[in-house]
Amino acid sequence: MISSNVQSKKSWTEWAPWKEEQVIFPRVRGGADKKAPLVITAVFGNYRTPRFFVDTWATSNIMYRQCFDLVDEEDKHRLTAVNAPITGFNQSIAYPLGQLTFPVELSDGLHSRTEEVDFLVMETSHPQYDIILVREAIGDFNATPSTAHGIVGILTPTGIAMIHANKECNMAERKTPPQKMQKTSKIREVEKWALNKKFPEQSIIIGPTISEEARAALKSLLLKNIDVFAWTPADMTGVPRSKAEHELKVNPNFVPVVQKRRKMGPEQAKACDE
Repeated sequence: MISSNVQSKKSWTEWAPWKEEQVIFPRVRGGADKKAPLVITAVFGNYRTPRFFVDTWATSNIMYRQCFDLVDEEDKHRLTAVNAPITGFNQSIAYPLGQLTFPVELSDGLHSRTEEVDFLVMETSHPQYDIILVREAIGDFNATPSTAHGIVGILTPTGIAMIHANKECNMAERKTPPQKMQKTSKIREVEKWALNKKFPEQSIIIGPTISEEARAALKSLLLKNIDVFAWTPADMTGVPRSKAEHELKVNPNFVPVVQKRRKMGPEQAKACDE
């Protein structure tokens, strides 16, 4: 058990009906009897790791040194000092390097949810886990973990995410370090941006995965080169008529032939009229 007296900065959030949904775990043939630690794959900030240990006993979210060493210098500079020792189950005391906050995304590939989580960064490394997610964060996610099922049920606005534990979680030594991901934008939807204010209906589509820095750089580049775009047919000067004009690709050596209409008798003509 890991505990400390660091106070959370989280405030009350608005009530939402979907947070009252009930998590129902699937029926397991022979009964749910898994005994392995509940270790899942999750994303924190711009990093992904399969070593997220969901611990319902501990009170402090922990990031171990081997995980902290692999984050960007920009993220390391956000580390804030804390004067709070961490107490273990045998009353051992350790002092963290500081506190670091990351947005944590939990997802089963269909439903996902992101919450801000405060981590105490440990000075020591751990052979099995990169991060320990504890009671406070579990409550923030409205999560229902089941070690026996090997599943964490997460309530999300779009439905219940069922996140299964990693099968290799009992390995004594790590094989996959935290993977750095492409920085994503806070915008979760496609952005329709009007480059030319005179023609707002001619918008540019910018995807949701591009970072804020890349988004700003892209818009600046397009604005600087706005003269290369054709907003009306009158702007398409210098385009050959053969390229701009639509025509049927017919072999000029073929001579058009008018088909003759076959003469029909009175009975055939009457049948066509009917």
